[in-house]
Amino acid sequence: MLLFGLLIIAGIAVQPVSNALFSPWAWSLTGRSTLPGYWHGQMPFGRDAQRRVAMNLRAVECRRCTNDVEGEATVCAAGRSIHYEFSGEVADRNATHFTLSLFAYPDPRAPGTHLNSLDGTWAGGDEISLTGKLEVTNADGSWTSDKQPTEPTRFRLHRGTEADFTSAC
Repeated sequence: MLLFGLLIIAGIAVQPVSNALFSPWAWSLTGRSTLPGYWHGQMPFGRDAQRRVAMNLRAVECRRCTNDVEGEATVCAAGRSIHYEFSGEVADRNATHFTLSLFAYPDPRAPGTHLNSLDGTWAGGDEISLTGKLEVTNADGSWTSDKQPTEPTRFRLHRGTEADFTSAC
């Protein structure tokens, strides 16, 4: 009976240790910063507009899944907010580089300028650097190449809290 109990305890302990060894960007046994969490800041959105942005990034715990991260983001616009869901991958076990694909919700074809994808870098601290691709959706829900921004948007987000995320706009 004692052996059975020890096996159960060992089995329970293996998962967190395995996560910390193979995905230290997502799981820390030492208390160091991890990539998952709440992030917030300002981003250039179009010509001279600065918009507040908040993100909740989570690690995906499925070993057979193709995505490493998922979450939600909110971009504040004049009198409204644009909500996104995203998923993505980290490039290495320290997540020094990661990519996210974003989808506006509830309507991905809503008119306006939207984030399409983000490429990020993270040095293991409380700041991430992001380069985003913006796309313009026309009033009829169509997408035309001559109206798309030519330059990516570059910005930094800082570690935040759930309150920063929920009160972003």
